[in-house]
Amino acid sequence: LLVASGGRGYMPEELAEFTIESGDCLVLYSDGVSDAQNGADEEFGEARLVDLLRRSAGEPAAVVIERVFDAIDAFVGDAPQFDDITMLVLRRH
Repeated sequence: LLVASGGRGYMPEELAEFTIESGDCLVLYSDGVSDAQNGADEEFGEARLVDLLRRSAGEPAAVVIERVFDAIDAFVGDAPQFDDITMLVLRRH
């Protein structure tokens, strides 16, 4: 779990070790993904992101990223982007 630390970036709150098994997918993203807002100031949100990731299970990493960015674009419409939108998706084969 990463938490903001006094505006100076992110510091690990807890360190954990885990193994990514064959077929697993690791998704890392900036808060700009879940915080993306539409014209009504509604956020894209983590629930919408998790639902999209579940529906993309088994897809190649590039397809997962493309689907998320397409969904964000559709959600925000013409609203201006106010934060970076960064994702890293790793899939182990």
